Amino acid sequence: MLKTAAPARGEVDAPGAEAARSPDWTLNVLRALLHEMSQPLTALQGELDLALAADPGRDSWRAVLQACWAETDRLSELVRRARELAELEWCPHPRGEVRVAGVARLAVESLSPVGASHGVGIRLVVDREATVTAVPEALERTVCKLVERAIARSPKGGQIRVAVGVSGASATLEVADEGPSPALPDSQRGIDAPGSGFEWAYAKRFAERSGGALRIEKAHGRGCVVRLSLPLFPEMNP
Repeated sequence: MLKTAAPARGEVDAPGAEAARSPDWTLNVLRALLHEMSQPLTALQGELDLALAADPGRDSWRAVLQACWAETDRLSELVRRARELAELEWCPHPRGEVRVAGVARLAVESLSPVGASHGVGIRLVVDREATVTAVPEALERTVCKLVERAIARSPKGGQIRVAVGVSGASATLEVADEGPSPALPDSQRGIDAPGSGFEWAYAKRFAERSGGALRIEKAHGRGCVVRLSLPLFPEMNP
């Protein structure tokens, strides 16, 4: 887990308060994840049924075990995603004063080797330092998910630009990639739509719970820009 500032005193999400106002799409994403969990379980059962029926030799058992391992690994990932979203939505977490550039810098440092393995470069630009009040771990996860998405979209030799700045009373974090240009407004609706993907659901819900917003736009030339906006820490408000 990336390290950030200690939580500010007296700032804790009230349990149940936000859950009562949660949009339906949050539950829809969790339902979709639960549905996906049933698929590796079905595959596991099928592999084991075939193995027991065929009475295979040692080599065949190894293949069955490898297939079962792959499905359990997939299931573990789905459970992790569902847990992260449920914790964000319903569990109380302390909020703290967090420097956005610090979180972005650690995310870029940790994911640069991943980008390099895909032939993609990542650079950080801090136009202006910004401090927000947010759940530190949730902000870390959100920034990492946005950068990971950009890596997955980028062509070999592409560059990802992570920029931190201030716009009015909001701190902004932009992740620009050189992947396929989104066909707006469909891509914008994709962020708002239920079932559009766990990463989007998590990042969007984090932004909303923090009083901010998540947007996607076409980049100049090619690629797209994802912009996370969060209210500045009160003392930083112009």
